[in-house]
Amino acid sequence: MKANDLYFVLGVDRTASQDQVKAAYRACCRAFHPDKHPGDEWKAERFKEVSAAYEVLGDPERRAAYDAELARADAPAPGDVVSEVVAAFERATGEPLEETLGRAVKFGLRRLLGRS
Repeated sequence: MKANDLYFVLGVDRTASQDQVKAAYRACCRAFHPDKHPGDEWKAERFKEVSAAYEVLGDPERRAAYDAELARADAPAPGDVVSEVVAAFERATGEPLEETLGRAVKFGLRRLLGRS
């Protein structure tokens, strides 16, 4: 999650239920409300961020639109050949490319060192 991700701001996972989002929002309000922390600019700013995040995530329609936008942003850019090759490899083998490469490197080092 990124710092500007609304789920990150509220401290919940993307799969959180509406009730979990609401509970996280209320907990953040208690922790950062300016009336409870007069003069603390950081908490006041954090309270504004939390409120803005809840405006979107607290409304199921706006949340669905936000989730769709996140999905588009997470998708590899068209023409990103490296991402396409890695994704195709992982679909074909069912395992992350890094694990396969790690095993291949270890195997190659063992052969170079004369170990089986």
